Formats: sequence, C-alpha cells, structure tokens
Amino acid sequence: MNRSQAIVDLIFVAVITVCVHYIIHVNNLLEISETRSKINDDQLSEIMFSLINGSTDNDMQLAKNQGVTEGILKTIRNEDATDEFHELWHNGYYSGLEQNKYIAENSYEDGYHTGMEHALRDVGLSHPQYEERPVTQDISEEKYLPEVEVIKARAKLRSEIEPEFDKKMKDLIEESESKLTSE
Repeated sequence: MNRSQAIVDLIFVAVITVCVHYIIHVNNLLEISETRSKINDDQLSEIMFSLINGSTDNDMQLAKNQGVTEGILKTIRNEDATDEFHELWHNGYYSGLEQNKYIAENSYEDGYHTGMEHALRDVGLSHPQYEERPVTQDISEEKYLPEVEVIKARAKLRSEIEPEFDKKMKDLIEESESKLTSE
C-alpha cells in the first residue's frame, strides 16, 4: 500500500503543479491583454486629439480664406472702388506684358550676339556689327481674302477631304462590327 500511496501522491502533486502553471499562464495572458488594451486606448486618444486639433487649424485657415475672399468680392462689387481696381489691374497687366516683351527681345539679342562672339572667337574672327534696317513692310496691316474666295477655298478643301474621311469612317464602322460579331 505504501507504493500505491506514493504513486497517488505523485499523481496528485503533478495535477496540482499543472493546475498552478495553467492558472499562472492564464493570468499572464490576461495581463498582456489588459496592457495591449491600455496601449490601444492611449493611441486612439492621441489620434483623436490630433484629428480634433487638425480640424481646428483647418477651420481657422478656412475662416481666414473666407474673409480674404469676402474682402476681395466686396472691393470688386463696390462701384466706387471697381473703376480704380480695374484701372490698377489693367495697368499692371499691360506693364507686365511690355516688360515680358522687352525682356524677350533683349534676351534674344544678347544671347544671339554672345553666341556669335563665342563661336567666331574660337575661329579667330570678330562678330560683325549690324545697323538697324528700315522696316520695309508694315506688319500691322492684315490682308484678307474676299469672302467669295474664302468660301471657294473651303469648298475645294472639303471636297478633297470628305471622300477620304467617309472611307475612314466606313472602315472604322466595319472593323467595330466585325469585332462585335467575332465576340
């Protein structure tokens, strides 16, 4: 009986040890789960806080932009200020156009002469200086064909293009229909 009692005691101790280890394991899992939950709650709180602050900043920026827009519209709609506004805007616009034109002309001339000097200097020649030529034709004069000639030219062009266009359209339609029937 002594031996069987020892085996029973040994089994009892093994069962108790397994139960204790299982309880410790479950407690560790529960602690890990609670820690993960706290971390997720903290992250969610931080994200929500940043979103709320971001939306507040966006609202402030939108309010500023709305104020600027309303100020511009009020200035434009004010009839006393509208004439001045349009005059200032157009003066600035035309001044910018003239400046761009001046820069483009001068930049081309400077670049052309500089390029020629570099190219000719390597050969050992000097860049010739040109005097301004008198304008032989007034560029601002526009020449128009009489309306009858324009109509005749368009009719001739249409008669040349239409048969080719009709053929291409017919080929395209046939190709599309053949694709549809093959599917």
